[in-house]
Amino acid sequence: VAWGRCYEGRGAPAFWPWVQIIGELLDRYDRTAVTDALKTTAGDLAAVIPAVKEFVANLEPPPPEDPESARFRLGQAITTTLRRLARHQPLVVVLDDLHWADPASLDVLAVLAGTLDDIPILALGTFRNIDQSSRAPLADTLVELSRQSSTRRHDLSGLDITSLARLVAMTGAELDDDALAAVHRRT
Repeated sequence: VAWGRCYEGRGAPAFWPWVQIIGELLDRYDRTAVTDALKTTAGDLAAVIPAVKEFVANLEPPPPEDPESARFRLGQAITTTLRRLARHQPLVVVLDDLHWADPASLDVLAVLAGTLDDIPILALGTFRNIDQSSRAPLADTLVELSRQSSTRRHDLSGLDITSLARLVAMTGAELDDDALAAVHRRT
């Protein structure tokens, strides 16, 4: 299982959740599996994931190309690498807070979802139900994902106050009614 979290603030690079996921997987899979997975994708991935250089000798950078083509190529490299890793061991990738995702990361998710029928990868994405206009790229991706036979959507709601009180009690914490109500409002 590998997690990638989308970042709300400024400064996160394109593909950030995928960079986190690939980075985690480089540490978790055995060296042979990683080397095999990177055989044709390392040059593209190394530009955003420096740890890739540890697995491939004499790494050649990708040929120069326009930014849009380079972005597409990097997305393909991410998808190809994940598919190859999953051949060695089933894989779960979690993309958290997709409502903050950059369009490039959402594009990779859509491409990956279209290739999951024959590979043991479970990709989970979480997002909040917030104003549709503030998450336009995600809304477009959700429409695209709904067309994929491998995609399922499950809407989850928050706990009611009674269930939340039971959950808090199971942790051993003690909250008064005002604090419990505050937690309920925020979650």
